[in-house]
Amino acid sequence: MSSLADLRRIRWWCDDEVRISIALEAGLASSFNFIGISGASRYGSDLRDHVIKALMIDVDGVLVNGRPSDGCHWSTDLDADLGLRFDVLQDAFFKRYWDQIVTGRADLRACLATVLTEIDSALTADQVLTYWFRQDARLNEELLRDLATIRLGGLRAYLATNQEHERTRYLMNTLGLAAHVDGCHYSAAIGHRKPRPAFFRAVALRVGLHPEELLLIDDADENVRAAIEAGWHAALWTGQERLGDIVARASHGVP
Repeated sequence: MSSLADLRRIRWWCDDEVRISIALEAGLASSFNFIGISGASRYGSDLRDHVIKALMIDVDGVLVNGRPSDGCHWSTDLDADLGLRFDVLQDAFFKRYWDQIVTGRADLRACLATVLTEIDSALTADQVLTYWFRQDARLNEELLRDLATIRLGGLRAYLATNQEHERTRYLMNTLGLAAHVDGCHYSAAIGHRKPRPAFFRAVALRVGLHPEELLLIDDADENVRAAIEAGWHAALWTGQERLGDIVARASHGVP
């Protein structure tokens, strides 16, 4: 393979419209599939003049992928380890309370404690949450390295995620994601969750940017399409492409 194939120059426009070139080593596994340019029908050929000023990165399924040991779902050994069946927890807790919890309208520990009492479990909410958070913490180190390289070029990066308050603190502080991003926009703090339009409007207002200046990276098709409908750029995470490529294409309006 030639030396040119070993090095790619990824370019985009930064806030001051000075062109920044960053050399990224080729050959790393990629993780994106570009779905479309937000508002393409509205902006047409003018879209390529729009500047992407911030990345909005989803957490679960993108930056965090299951158990640290093997990437399996955090509840894989829940019954064996704690004597708690996940299907019971799913029906009694997640289906019943999660939408309220993840949008900040109900307390995680209070709801979980109520459910554990109702299903006659001897476990405490603290035991279950500690197990859950620790078993749902496998970081995508390769993506974090690519993200760090891109942030060196002046592009801001934030988490944009459906989370409640307590796990958000765990992700940012205990797992250390706060050191890799410029901030976190999450559903419990906003009061709305993806893919609801109000989530995307609130995030844009919080960072003080226009919708077309934002790029969402998400593994849920419904969230990607909702972001596009809200005027954002958006890319579906599939494991097929690297971060620098998706940013370059989105910045220049190339699908």
